[in-house]
Amino acid sequence: LKPFWLKPLRVKRSTTCSSSCGNGGSGGISRICSGIWSLPRLPMLRIQKRHAVAASVLAILLAPGASAVQASVHAAGRRAPTGSRANDPCMEAEANREVMFETATKKEAVADMFTKVVDTCSLGLHHPECVARAEYAVAPSRYLAICNKRMGRRPSKTGPVCTYAKAKLNDIGSTARRYRALAKVLDSASKECSTLPVECFALATSCLQSSNVPFCFNQCVRNGNMNHALTTPKPQEMIGM
Repeated sequence: LKPFWLKPLRVKRSTTCSSSCGNGGSGGISRICSGIWSLPRLPMLRIQKRHAVAASVLAILLAPGASAVQASVHAAGRRAPTGSRANDPCMEAEANREVMFETATKKEAVADMFTKVVDTCSLGLHHPECVARAEYAVAPSRYLAICNKRMGRRPSKTGPVCTYAKAKLNDIGSTARRYRALAKVLDSASKECSTLPVECFALATSCLQSSNVPFCFNQCVRNGNMNHALTTPKPQEMIGM
């Protein structure tokens, strides 16, 4: 198949000659009957655009250095991959270390906010909705102060506020301490990350459920896996039961 810009244009002779020839006009034989070939009814602008696009493509393909560019593109496509870092313990250590430090800082800020609420909840200074929403703010203590100022005091809600703040402080405080402990462990272990199993860094968050986070991580270093933190311990049989 030839490109469209190389195909000859098909022309047709007007079919109105039979009706208009002979009658002529004031000027004699009409222009249509004079044997002039009429072009197809195609917009000339569309044809010109097609020719311009074709010329641009040919100019790019035939330009000096085009073969070198094509060769470099093909070479880049055949280039061998550099490899995956999925099993790189140092990459896992750095990623988890940063996340643990950020999370520990956030948890500690929330625990500090609830500590202040527990200390002052009996004064009726805090609104219950403000206390409930403050832990999700970027700056919990600042949000609580602004919210209390806008919502107003609720002295009649001191009991629920104190109960809620104490329960959250026990939970968030323990979680913050575990995140901080794990962040410190990962910071120390990242200095020798190339010699440690990658599972210890990739599954480091499994040690957050342990009562002793450093011992849990060191157990993974000794065993080479995190099975001790992923499996549920069997209940011990009591003598005489």
